[in-house]
Amino acid sequence: MPTGTGRTVNGCSTVRFRSAKPDHSNYLEVAAHLGVAPAHCIVVDDSTVNVAAADALGMRTHQYISPAALRTFLAA
Repeated sequence: MPTGTGRTVNGCSTVRFRSAKPDHSNYLEVAAHLGVAPAHCIVVDDSTVNVAAADALGMRTHQYISPAALRTFLAA
């Protein structure tokens, strides 16, 4: 995985954020919470619908299918 000052949010919850996936505003709220532009976000999800929603906002996305596939994606 590339090095840097990465920050993560795992398991975004409607309790913490006002919307739920795949609502676009959910992804934008998380990006704003982290203080980063959507283009600098990586979204990993096993749901095609959720991946498509994040992708539509210009976020880098990966549909999770296995640890090996995720490692390959993150190494690219």
